[in-house]
Amino acid sequence: MTRNMGRSLGIAMMTFVSIGASAHAQTWVPIPMPIVHGWGGTVLNTVAPYALGYPACVSACDSHYESALENSVKGFRFRGDATALGTGTNDNNQVAAFFTDSSTYTGNEYGLVVYLPEHEVHFYQCGSCNTSGSNWNDVAVWSTPEEYYEYEVLVNSAGNFTFEVVSTVSPYPIIFTQTIAKESWLPNLYNTPGYLTITAAHNVNDGGNWSGSTLHVDEIDIWQ
Repeated sequence: MTRNMGRSLGIAMMTFVSIGASAHAQTWVPIPMPIVHGWGGTVLNTVAPYALGYPACVSACDSHYESALENSVKGFRFRGDATALGTGTNDNNQVAAFFTDSSTYTGNEYGLVVYLPEHEVHFYQCGSCNTSGSNWNDVAVWSTPEEYYEYEVLVNSAGNFTFEVVSTVSPYPIIFTQTIAKESWLPNLYNTPGYLTITAAHNVNDGGNWSGSTLHVDEIDIWQ
């Protein structure tokens, strides 16, 4: 995952027809995150809930969970929240949840990232990520990531995206929705096989300290 082509997460969640919660319940599929990676002394669970604290390290490091290869992915969601507590100015200190079509994180991505200094959720698209030819675009979509909701990223057949915030309380109303057009340089990732990842990254030592920050996820689902 990169930002503005020059910023890297190391290795690093959209236009859809708005649909009701009953339809959500029929087509969202919970997935395990069986492949666990951690650097910087972070100890990770192997099953939900997943709590990724800001990694403690001297050099750049991150902690993340990644799924096995999933087929026919039309979007994803996670239930949880993100807390940004601390000081610092560099946006490469962040937590994120995203889809990638590459097991080596050098392909195409879309997802949600919280830059800790900005303390808001951004939706991002990244083409040829973590390569010299990468492209990047992001847009702020939600200002209070510490609120506990379902955060959804959906892809339609044209490859455009919808970001939705959905209540976790029955009848599960949609709190917020925003459509985002696919960038011209990004392939159509509708119904594409790939991997889901959640990560917390301490990539730049800028004199700050984000040790109180956490990405908390109770469940991860794919839209099939």
